Amino acid sequence: VDAKWEKILAAKPDIIKIGLLDAENYDKYAASGDTLSKGLSPEIAEYVVQKAHQAGLRVYAHIETAQDFRTGVKIGVDGFAHSPDYGWNGETATKPKDILTVKDMKLAAQKNVVVIPTLQRGIYSVTDYDSTGKGVLNKERFARTLERQKKLMNELNKNGVKIAFGLDNYGKTLLPEIMYFHDNQIFDDKTLLKIAVETTPQTIFPNRKIGRLREGYEASFLVLKGNPLEDFNQIKNIALRFKQGVFINVNAKFTIPRVLY
Repeated sequence: VDAKWEKILAAKPDIIKIGLLDAENYDKYAASGDTLSKGLSPEIAEYVVQKAHQAGLRVYAHIETAQDFRTGVKIGVDGFAHSPDYGWNGETATKPKDILTVKDMKLAAQKNVVVIPTLQRGIYSVTDYDSTGKGVLNKERFARTLERQKKLMNELNKNGVKIAFGLDNYGKTLLPEIMYFHDNQIFDDKTLLKIAVETTPQTIFPNRKIGRLREGYEASFLVLKGNPLEDFNQIKNIALRFKQGVFINVNAKFTIPRVLY
C-alpha cells in the first residue's frame, strides 16, 4: 500500500473504493492461492481506510456478505457499494443464513455510514438465459429476493442507516434504480424523493450545499410538470433545469470546434 500510495494520490481521486468480498475467509483463499477477485484482507483494508482518511478522502467498500458489512463498519469505511447478498439468485438452497442484526444497523447509523443498495442489479441474478442469450425473469426466485430486499431496506431505514441511490450499470442515470424501488413498493413516495433529491446528491458532493430549496443552498434544481407525490412518474416529466442559478437549455445546439493538424 505504501509503495503505491503516492501514485494513488497523484490521480487526485475524490473517493477510494475497496473490495471486501467474503473478507472473513481471505486467509483461506490466500492459503490456496485463490485471491483473484477476492478483494482485500480486513487488515489491509483497514490500513487503506486509515491512509485515505489521513488524506481527507472517503472510502466506500464493495461488499458481498453481512460479515463484510460488519467488517467495513469496524474498520471505518464511509459507505457501502451494494447491500449484503445483493446478488442472491433466489434459490432456497443458496439463501444466505447470516443476516444483519439490529445491532449491526444501529452501529452503522451511529457512524453515519451510507449504504448504496443497487437493488435493481439483482434482476440479473433471477433471470434465466437460454442458449441464445435471451433472458426470462424467474418470477418465483424474483419474489423471494424482493421479499428479502424489502425487509432489509425497511430495517436499515427504521434503524437510521442512511440510504443513497446508485446504479451498478455504467452509462445510465439513477432512474432505473429509483423506479425499481417505486414499482416494487419498497418505500413510500415521499421517502423515495428524499433519498433521490436530498440524500443522494449530498452523499456524492458532501462539501456542497445542495438538495434543498433553502437560503444559502445552491440554486441547482429541476422543475417538474406535475407533483411526484401525487403521481410519482412525474419525476420523468422535467420542464426546466437550473444549475447554480443558471438555466440549462437542453435544446441548445453546440458547435464542435474543428481541430486543424
